[in-house]
Amino acid sequence: MMRRRSGRGFAVLALASLALASLAGCSAPPVHSEALLIGAPASLRAPFTEVASAFLARHPESPPRLVFGKAAELFQSGLTLDVIAADAEDGLTAFAGRLSPGDARAYASNPLVLVTRSGAPALRLATLPVTPWLDKLALADSRSVPSGRAAEAALGRLGIRRALNEKLLYLGAPDEVLRAIDSGQAQAGLVFASELASAGDATAGSRLAIADRLPDDPHARYPVAILAGTPRLTAARQFLDELLHGAGPAALTAAGLLPPGAPSAAP
Repeated sequence: MMRRRSGRGFAVLALASLALASLAGCSAPPVHSEALLIGAPASLRAPFTEVASAFLARHPESPPRLVFGKAAELFQSGLTLDVIAADAEDGLTAFAGRLSPGDARAYASNPLVLVTRSGAPALRLATLPVTPWLDKLALADSRSVPSGRAAEAALGRLGIRRALNEKLLYLGAPDEVLRAIDSGQAQAGLVFASELASAGDATAGSRLAIADRLPDDPHARYPVAILAGTPRLTAARQFLDELLHGAGPAALTAAGLLPPGAPSAAP
């Protein structure tokens, strides 16, 4: 029997009835015996909801239920999940040993991207130190911001960190990096792809563009897996197919993510 534990930070989306219920202080809607229970990161609520809706249209016999939260929290909740997805490369660590062999995939990638103003001259990561018009390269604070730490590490791996030392402009957050590029305070900056996509009009996202991106990095890949022993293995594999090849790629691209094997060169 499926167990449900009350707790903050979880929500179950019953797509068959389009009803949303919080597990904090109220009962979740009853789950049909053929329902597919999917754990997904709250940061990707919109694309997973879109994928689940498409899956329901194709497979009404297996209505999906989405539970949003960090994988470690979902593990502690005691829910009997069929599928689990995370928004970090090591996000499924809590489920180690409980994943179905051969049924784990990378469903998206969130690499660092080199951002410039739209219409700026061509710019590539490898040649940043010798680009004459680059005076400042903006980064988020590497002491507290994940994309800042990733940027510092990437520049080190590329062997150009020391050559750029005098050109680096450290700012408090990714949105500040993007505003600095838009205002001309910096000619370029490094942020995660999803951070640029979520910028919107608040940081003049429409006036910014990806000039280059880090080569596909396993550490930027987001994993999804089927839980071992699920009695709904066929439906679980059909959901993965929807996520990887159906509605998933377009929905995830709209959220600023890239396919896990995206090339490094900007379009």
